[in-house]
Amino acid sequence: MWKVGFQTVLAPVLTALLYLLIFSHVLAQHVEVYPGVHYTAFLIPGLMMMAMLQNAFANSSSSLIQSKITGNIVFVLLAPIAYW
Repeated sequence: MWKVGFQTVLAPVLTALLYLLIFSHVLAQHVEVYPGVHYTAFLIPGLMMMAMLQNAFANSSSSLIQSKITGNIVFVLLAPIAYW
């Protein structure tokens, strides 16, 4: 995980910061989520969860696709489940 630090840590952080800058700049003046809650304070937790979930799915799916391409995804065929 840490050998590909840019795509594991820096890319999601950069993506979330870009979303935060764009959406907070464009919509902060026009949207009031709750009385007394600033739009940026509402946006930050959602962007954090989006980055974490997106990174979790991207890392696991890329490992599965790489195993499929290289031909060593035999463990999927060993499951005791009928093909239908």
